[in-house]
Amino acid sequence: MNTYLSKVELYNKYEKNDMSSRTKDMLIKKLIEDGIITKICNNQYKIVNKRKYHIYREYDNTKDLINLLKEIRYDYIIYNITFLNEWLNQLIGKNTIFIEVDKKYVNSIYELLVDNEYKNVLVNPSIQEIEKYSLSDLIIIKPLYSRSPINRKEKSFTLEKIIVDLFVDDILKKYYSTSELPWIYKQMFKEYAIDEYSLNTYLTRRRIKEKFYEFLKTNDLENKINDW
Repeated sequence: MNTYLSKVELYNKYEKNDMSSRTKDMLIKKLIEDGIITKICNNQYKIVNKRKYHIYREYDNTKDLINLLKEIRYDYIIYNITFLNEWLNQLIGKNTIFIEVDKKYVNSIYELLVDNEYKNVLVNPSIQEIEKYSLSDLIIIKPLYSRSPINRKEKSFTLEKIIVDLFVDDILKKYYSTSELPWIYKQMFKEYAIDEYSLNTYLTRRRIKEKFYEFLKTNDLENKINDW
């Protein structure tokens, strides 16, 4: 049985209710960051006690690029498509590093990388262009969809963003078999706390919410987010 709590109920459950409003909001934020609760809508939360997803940087070959871009003040994210190996049967061997940034700055990032002698850098490529360089490690620069849910501190996507992007982004679809997507989602839903408010906001932003939930229903994943 799901346990839903309002903000006031959360305050009473986890702390004394004589805290300041700011302290209370910080408590909610900390509980979300720790995967203890997740947000369902504006004033409703669910107790889940699952891990919050964080990208694993140790061996993903993005550290040098992150260091190169560290002075940039506008939003961007960077990740290696090998992050998908956590959920794939056939592992991705070649590095393809994605940099997503506001479309106004795509060319600036490209020029910075080329000036620093990075090779095989593609800007918003077609599938055909990617195929042409498929035997090489790649860097792909593409526009960051406006108001995407991102982790600014880690310069990474959130799990809510990647759940949606795997469903809708043709470039990302190149790196896994579409028949694997239900399995990928199943593992994500079982292992990680998912912010359903953020997920639904982004689905609505991408105009695919109805189509996405129909896909979940077809694959017996309806109502399984956070509920395993």
